Amino acid sequence: SPLTAPYSPEEAAILSIKVLDFASGSGHMLIGAGRRLARHLARIRTGDDEPAPDALRSALREVVRHCLYGVDLNDMAVELCKVAL
Repeated sequence: SPLTAPYSPEEAAILSIKVLDFASGSGHMLIGAGRRLARHLARIRTGDDEPAPDALRSALREVVRHCLYGVDLNDMAVELCKVAL
């Protein structure tokens, strides 16, 4: 379902991106993808090239909620990935 208010079209475009890691392990790939998307989202929201840490944390929470998916056969790896995110 498309994202609507309170998101701008630019924010909705970023938050509509889906990243799936089907062998997530401890989550390094998802963490990297999440940080990159969060940086872009925070830049859009703040207009700054280097957004403040609070803006990055807020954006990362949104990205994790809307964009990142991971699975693994090892239950412990899944738990590590959750903690890392």
